[in-house]
Amino acid sequence: MTEPALGFRRWAVTYDGRTHEAFLRGRVAPAIWAIDGWTDAQCVPAAAPEGAEPHDAPDRDCECGLYAYHSLEPALARIHNEPQLLGMYWDNSEDREVIGAVIGAGRVVVHGIGWRAQHARPVVLAAPEARFSAVADIAGRMGIPTVSLGQLARFATEFGGRLRPP
Repeated sequence: MTEPALGFRRWAVTYDGRTHEAFLRGRVAPAIWAIDGWTDAQCVPAAAPEGAEPHDAPDRDCECGLYAYHSLEPALARIHNEPQLLGMYWDNSEDREVIGAVIGAGRVVVHGIGWRAQHARPVVLAAPEARFSAVADIAGRMGIPTVSLGQLARFATEFGGRLRPP
C-alpha cells in the first residue's frame, strides 16, 4: 500500500496509575496506543484461531490487526448505542470513549465495513460535546488536532484515502 488508509475508530481513555497521564486504549484488544508515533499490531494467541501458527498481524486467516471503519457512521452508531458515553456524561472515568480518525499502513486487510492494519496512528480526535480535558491532553501529547465531531470526517480526509470495501 503506497498511500495510508484512512479510517475511523473508537478508543477508551485510560490512565497510567503512576503518572496519571491519559492514554488511548483499544476497546476490544486492550492495547495502549503509542503517544509518539505508530502503534504496531500484534496477534494475541488467545484470539487466534485454534491451531494457528504464530504470525505477523494482520493475517487474513485471523482476526488480528488494528481495526478501523471505512466511514464515521458505524463508529458513531456503536457509540450511540451506549448513550452514557456521549455528551454531558463524558468525564474522566476509566471507560469513556473517544472517536477519531486514523491512518493505517503496512499490511492492510480490507473487509466490508472497515480494515485491519499492521501499523496505525491517530491523526485527529473529536472533542466531546462536554469538557473532557483528557482528550485535549492526549491530542496535545500526540501532536494532533482536536475538532468538533461535525468536522471530523471532512478534516480527516487531509491525511489519507478511504479504501473501498471488496
